[in-house]
Amino acid sequence: MDDLATANRALFATVLDAHMQHKTSHTTASGRRLTTEELAAATSVQPASIRKRFSQTGSYHGLVPCRLPSRRLLWPADSVEQLLTGGVK
Repeated sequence: MDDLATANRALFATVLDAHMQHKTSHTTASGRRLTTEELAAATSVQPASIRKRFSQTGSYHGLVPCRLPSRRLLWPADSVEQLLTGGVK
């Protein structure tokens, strides 16, 4: 019974660690991503403006975010540069 309890604790710790990393991390294989609030602050617009345009057109001036299962949007890290230079890749 002790081996089973130890295995269950190890499994729980692994799952909890993976969940916390996913929950607190804004990084992907291609690099860090910005929240809608961070993108709004960097571009001097309201977050609601970004969300509204995204819901109407599927992008924000050509930028397409990653949508998390929680419906949260994460934008590419170079979004601000792309918006300011007018060059969405």
